[in-house]
Amino acid sequence: ETIILTNNKISSLSEIDNIGSCKTLIRLSLLDNPVTTSKYYRLYTIHKIPSLRILDFQKVKQKEREEAKKIFASQEGEKIKQEMILKFKQEKNAKLKAKDEEDYNMKVAKITEAIKNATTLEEVNKFEEALKNKNYDEVLRDIEIAENKISRADDNVQVNEEMADQFIEQSLQIKIQL
Repeated sequence: ETIILTNNKISSLSEIDNIGSCKTLIRLSLLDNPVTTSKYYRLYTIHKIPSLRILDFQKVKQKEREEAKKIFASQEGEKIKQEMILKFKQEKNAKLKAKDEEDYNMKVAKITEAIKNATTLEEVNKFEEALKNKNYDEVLRDIEIAENKISRADDNVQVNEEMADQFIEQSLQIKIQL
C-alpha cells in the first residue's frame, strides 16, 4: 500500500500511531507536515510501521531500522516519545495563545478606532463599556453594520451628485435650445 499525506497538517506522533495500524503499508509520504520537524520523526515512524520500505520518497535502510528498534523498543524510547508529545503540545498551546492575543489586539484596536471616530457621546460610552466588559464581538458587529450603512450612504450621495449633475446639464441644454 501507498499513502501520500503530504501537507496535511499532521503534527503529532500519536497520529503516526494511527497510521501504523496499516500493517501492509510500504510507502508513506508525510512531507510538509509539522510532525516531520520532530527530532526522531523518521526513526519513530520506521519503528511504528515496520512494513515501510519508503518514507518520504527515501528508502528505509536497515541501519535506520536497527537504530529505531534500539531507541523505541526500550523505556528510554517511550520517554523520548512522551517528551516529543509534550513539546508538541506546548508549541501548539503557545501558537494558540499568540493567535488569541493577536485577535484580542485586533479587536481592541478596531474598537479604539471606533471611539476616535465616534460622533456622539452615546457611541463613545457604548464602545468604552464594551472594552471595559470585554464584550468585543457584539460591538464589532455594530461597528461593521455602521460601516456598511456609511458605505451605502456614500454610494447614494455619489449617485445623487451624478443625478444632480445630469439634471443641471439637461437644464442648461434646454435653456440653450430656447
